Amino acid sequence: MEVYYIIIPLSKQNETAFNEELQLLFPFATLKYVEVKEQKALVVYKNIEVLLASRRCAEEQAYAVDDNIALFSRNHPYLKIAVIELLSTGANSFYQGYVLKNKKKVLEHSNLHDGHIPLLKEVLVHYEGPDFEAFSTDFVT
Repeated sequence: MEVYYIIIPLSKQNETAFNEELQLLFPFATLKYVEVKEQKALVVYKNIEVLLASRRCAEEQAYAVDDNIALFSRNHPYLKIAVIELLSTGANSFYQGYVLKNKKKVLEHSNLHDGHIPLLKEVLVHYEGPDFEAFSTDFVT
């Protein structure tokens, strides 16, 4: 499984504020909400294998994330945004990603199994790890 995630922390006042903009920037992605303790987050994800198998878009479009998320970050310089790629085969999961704030990478990290933890802790104040609902197979299918 190969999935790209964009995780954006939300406040109660702006739960749907970014949906339209993100749907324009990432037309082949899915938007879902998760809750970590009392904090909501918007998860924008692309299941690359599903996109390519369904032929809904070209390979280049399936993998396009970095340029559009930089544009989103520029439009919302106050947000910390986690961008995480999950590569999973059987029991092995590899996470690599970064956290953006005002178009600048403030943190980069990659590792097997727990590579997502420092990235999520940077954007979700109540996240303690290691589990995150969005990384389950059920979430992305």
